Amino acid sequence: MIIIRLRQCGITGKGMGGIVSAIKGKCNNNLRSIRLTKNPIGSRGCSHLAEVLRGPGTKLVELSLSDCHLNDNSIKILTKAIKNNKVLRHLLIDRNPDITRIGYSRLSKLLCNKSSVNATYDSNHTIKCIASANQRVRITRNFRKSLVLNGSSSNKSSVAMNKILRCHEHLSMEPFFEWDLKVLPLAIHWLETARGNLLDGTEGNIDARKLSAIYEFARMMPLFFVPASPKQGKKRKHSMMTRSRKRSFVL
Repeated sequence: MIIIRLRQCGITGKGMGGIVSAIKGKCNNNLRSIRLTKNPIGSRGCSHLAEVLRGPGTKLVELSLSDCHLNDNSIKILTKAIKNNKVLRHLLIDRNPDITRIGYSRLSKLLCNKSSVNATYDSNHTIKCIASANQRVRITRNFRKSLVLNGSSSNKSSVAMNKILRCHEHLSMEPFFEWDLKVLPLAIHWLETARGNLLDGTEGNIDARKLSAIYEFARMMPLFFVPASPKQGKKRKHSMMTRSRKRSFVL
């Protein structure tokens, strides 16, 4: 296991290029922690570090960038690099006063994207800390809750379930179709599994959501009907948009 500690060494963004080249060349797969507190690396240094965060096989669990002249652009670079990273747990960015609510909003969206159920499911469920000991950052209650959920369980599927239940009062069935869960009992089973994996502070309201899911599933399923005439002897499928009082509809 390799830990790099370079506290207050005057490393600039340009200097980070050489350090990252060395990391990528020899020790990337064994590197667990990079601590760069009080080095003015700025956004340029973050661009180099992004190569490490995106690297295949990276096992980096801690990146300390406290007091490193970061700003909103730095956070934009880091969030793009971390989007598909399932390993990093500590991203310390405290004591960087140029990070505004815009930067923190990007991080919050990384941890819990509320735009859709799929987006929430695909959010980062690993990062659990963004400030070093005894330091505070001004983040929203929802942002803080996402950090708590990420750190509450090693089962990331369970964390994803809790974020979905917390952020989406009405659970659309469309993602279940996209995830190839095309049978209603499987969707209901997912909700029952979620009931058993509720983490502290998560409001499940599972029974009401099950009823809503049944209605939503039935609404989205295509309808087929069989002609009532006994003479045909063959079943014919028609569009659900066809209107006829003489035909009976079945799921």
